Amino acid sequence: MLIHLKKLRRGLVAAVVFGALCGAAARLLMRFFTLIGRQVPEFTWGGALGIVVGVTVLYLPGALALSVLRGRWRLLGHAMVAVTVVPHVIQAKAFYAEIFTFFWSTQRWAVYWAVHALYLAVLLACWYGIARMTREHASEKDERASDAVGGDPVLERL
Repeated sequence: MLIHLKKLRRGLVAAVVFGALCGAAARLLMRFFTLIGRQVPEFTWGGALGIVVGVTVLYLPGALALSVLRGRWRLLGHAMVAVTVVPHVIQAKAFYAEIFTFFWSTQRWAVYWAVHALYLAVLLACWYGIARMTREHASEKDERASDAVGGDPVLERL
């Protein structure tokens, strides 16, 4: 029972840490998209906090699934984390539709695709960080084995 609480706590911490990092990076990159598109930049702390909290909440189910599930079932957790990328893709797609309304130089296109690549790199780094942080450690495997046989890990190997 204690092992599951440790796993859940690790999943919660991973969701909060990487949700905050990814949310802050997403907000910063949204600002770059606004500047690239020559739109009127607006910034509020409430909006930035809403984005960070929203991304954290979106990462929570996947991080908890990755922390609790083992073996092939971890693929379900990876799929849940992958689904959290969908809102970011929708937002990038909406911005992409708006850019065809005005003429862009080659430099502006290069910056646009570089920011997109950076945005994708941040999302993939958060996914990797969550998967790595929620991985089962060798000490937990020993604890689980000792719990199954009455406290003697040597008997588990026999």
